[in-house]
This record gives sequence, structure tokens and C-alpha cells, in this order.
Amino acid sequence: MLNQQYIGSHNNVAWQGYTVHDNITYKNFMKNEVRERLNDESGQTEIETHLRGLASTGFEENNINELLNATATEEKAWAIGEAFAEAILEKENNVEFPWNQKRDLRNENSNLSGADLIGLIDDNGQIKLLIGEVKTSEEDKYPPQVIEWSAWNDRPIKSLSP
Repeated sequence: MLNQQYIGSHNNVAWQGYTVHDNITYKNFMKNEVRERLNDESGQTEIETHLRGLASTGFEENNINELLNATATEEKAWAIGEAFAEAILEKENNVEFPWNQKRDLRNENSNLSGADLIGLIDDNGQIKLLIGEVKTSEEDKYPPQVIEWSAWNDRPIKSLSP
């Protein structure tokens, strides 16, 4: 499903870039794991159960129904890219993301500041903090312009050509 296109590192920072091929495995992964992360379906169910338990009048029930039935806007490419990165890291590297950052969005038209990915990984019995930045691009170039220059040393990122 993934083909590594470039890799590099400098001091404690490492970066990698992958292309994804449009095939059945990829489509199923997007429909299942990525959609679950993107929509936070387990979190939504938990919140719905909690809210429905709070309603004691018909008026409160109507307000809760209105809130729960609100339609979401179309997802932005950056949100899909971050959900994909989390899902693939969970599947391939056993990274645990204990909190879905979608739960922190206050304005659906904005994104959160700070690190895109915050998770935990077991490195031979030692739990380490994983912090990641995700850049999603449809550009057919390796690396895409979005990460062509590294900010910390102002030099081009080393690239592997296909």
C-alpha cells in the first residue's frame, strides 16, 4: 500500500515521505480505519450515550437531537492526511493515540495549533512519546514543495528517487 519516496534526518529530527497507491487495500483502509479516526465514531457514540442520559424533558431531548444530528462540513485535506497518518502508525508501528484531537476542535473551520500527532510507542519495553507533523500533498514530486526545505538547517531535504 505504501512506497517510501524519501527519508532524511538531522540531529533528533527524522522525516519520511510515502506515496499511496489507489488499490483495494488502500480503499478499504480509508473506508474503515481512517474514517473511524476522522469521524471519531467511538468518541461520538460515547458522547451520545452520555448526553441522552442527561435529558429529562422533551425540550432537552429535542436540543440534544438537534446537536447530535448536525451535519458536519466536508473534511479538509489536512484532516484526512492526519487521520491517515495516525491510522497507519497504529497499524504498522503499534503507536497508541490515547486522545482523538478532533475532540478538541472548537471551530470546525479551523485546525489546532501545535503538533499534528501526539502518541505513545513501545520501543522494546520503553514507552516513548511520539510527536509528529503531517504534510499532505497531491503534488507528483518527491518531496513535495510543502516540505522541500527544512526549517531547522535551511537546506534541501535529502531525497530518494523512485
